[in-house]
Amino acid sequence: MRFFTILSLITLSIILISSGNKSTKHPGYDGFAFRSGGFDVVLDLPDTPYDYTNVELPVHYENLIGMFGAPSLGEEVSNEGATLGRVIFYDKNMSLNNTVACATCHLQEKGFADDLAFSEGFDGALTSRNSLNIADFGFTHYPAFFWDDSETSLEEMVILPFQNGDEMGMTMDEIVSRMEGTDYYPGLFSDAFGTEQITSERIGDALSQFLRSMYMVDTKLDQGIANGFADFTADELDGLDIFAQNCQNCHSQTITSEDPFMNELFFQMFEFLGPHNTGLDLLLDDYGVANHTGEVTDEGKFKTPNLKNVELTGPYMHDGRFETLRDVIDFYSDGILPHPNTIFTAHFHYTDESIFPQPFTGFDFTEDQKNSLEAFLLTLTDEGMMTDVRFSDPFVLEDAVDIEEINAIAFTAYPNPFTDQLQVQFENTSASLATVKLFDVKGQLLQHGVTMGNTYTLDRGDLPAGNYLVEVMIDGEQGLKKISAQ
Repeated sequence: MRFFTILSLITLSIILISSGNKSTKHPGYDGFAFRSGGFDVVLDLPDTPYDYTNVELPVHYENLIGMFGAPSLGEEVSNEGATLGRVIFYDKNMSLNNTVACATCHLQEKGFADDLAFSEGFDGALTSRNSLNIADFGFTHYPAFFWDDSETSLEEMVILPFQNGDEMGMTMDEIVSRMEGTDYYPGLFSDAFGTEQITSERIGDALSQFLRSMYMVDTKLDQGIANGFADFTADELDGLDIFAQNCQNCHSQTITSEDPFMNELFFQMFEFLGPHNTGLDLLLDDYGVANHTGEVTDEGKFKTPNLKNVELTGPYMHDGRFETLRDVIDFYSDGILPHPNTIFTAHFHYTDESIFPQPFTGFDFTEDQKNSLEAFLLTLTDEGMMTDVRFSDPFVLEDAVDIEEINAIAFTAYPNPFTDQLQVQFENTSASLATVKLFDVKGQLLQHGVTMGNTYTLDRGDLPAGNYLVEVMIDGEQGLKKISAQ
């Protein structure tokens, strides 16, 4: 049985770090976020690309590929193509005013999702839906993308945010022109595709390669399937059983058995994939799938999301209405509303046969069952992917030592140095949306949040002692301070 172990992850990290010791730095650009203070950003890539193709899969994933004919990673992803995709994914120069990138709404430390209900675009406008996580695109059989399942091509889907007026505000012609004007993209496109030609099709291809290389296959659940769940607690085992009997009917992308032939629910995966109306509302503000199909029976239906890293990807649902996993579990236990479309039919069936007895108003879990289900959901996190350098931001500040403070927005951050929490206070007389961000001195975004008030609290979490940067943005004005944690 081939499987990621902790030792193999450590070995992989050493290999990755070693391969990156010698790197090539390309001049980048300034003009975004606090970097508008005159500090240049450089693109820092290893001379030999990181390895994105030799992913060692657990047996239960190999069975999935063998059963349903999913292509091997090497057929769709090259190291050079994924490297180019990584650069595009993190490049804020691909938005109209150089302030946001794909990674702004899909944060590595948050399971490549956002910790805001609605993400902030290039000009401060908010997205209409919560940012979905990125996981296992390389072998998913889910038929479509976005919350409303409106796009069926990954290559087409990934270039749409560039052209969205609220998100990045560009056209593809403008994207191509900007890339042609850099010193790094022509060479990266040549490495990936054989010539320096930059096209929207190649941009979509490279981004798709990067996303397809994100295999979240070293979760505690994956380890448990491999070792007979030897390390699972009693709560986690109970939660696994609850999930398999109830939740996996729809979330059938979550593999819970090494032998798919013995797992009836896994065998049914194609029957239940697709969007569902889960009874969130009786009166709809967002009609979901029906917005593009026009079908009454699609009203209120939304994508059934991948649950990998679900503990990191809150807030939850298409509108981010639930802050915690327990909120979600409580809803599915006791809060489902009897909307006419909340029938949980098998998506690809030709009948209206329902999965659950009707009217279905929830699972009516006990408190112990809720605790167990939550414990199981926490086993779906691939912690190594949250720090893997192959998927991190390749843009760094060229001179991170002598950063000067910016005072267009005056604010205080105390205590400084801080231990557990940092209080950020500022004037916000217009009651506009204020964005507060915490960076390390290399310019890597660590935390961010928004408020309509004039105070915000940053939790230190597991950040090590050292120096950091706090930024406050209000109505396009900016403040930046250096702080430290002890």
